[in-house]
Amino acid sequence: MIFSTDLCPICSQKLQLEIVEGNKSVLLKYACENKGIIRSSPTIGRQMSHYTNDCFSNGQVAMMIMPPFLLIHREAEGKTDVFSSEHFDHNKIIFKSKLLDLDYSQPHVVLTKLKLLVTFS
Repeated sequence: MIFSTDLCPICSQKLQLEIVEGNKSVLLKYACENKGIIRSSPTIGRQMSHYTNDCFSNGQVAMMIMPPFLLIHREAEGKTDVFSSEHFDHNKIIFKSKLLDLDYSQPHVVLTKLKLLVTFS
């Protein structure tokens, strides 16, 4: 399940919950303790949870780091955006598709499918 609030769909680690209260809304942020690296240049990178799920009042946005890809799933739009985790830049998207509901607990299968999608996109 892409939009998990219990276990990480990649590694089955229990997700940590952070509640962020705003003026008129509450944001529930679920994150895996396992980290992935996003590179912004050959020498600069930052560690981020390899799975996060932010729950808003109008839907959820889940992010997954599966090198060499970064996937951002948007529930409300029913879309998945795929970026390179080596050079993360919102202006340099590899491709967009309908929501990619795959078995993320088998990363090697997901990566093979993503590479095929990149090749044919």
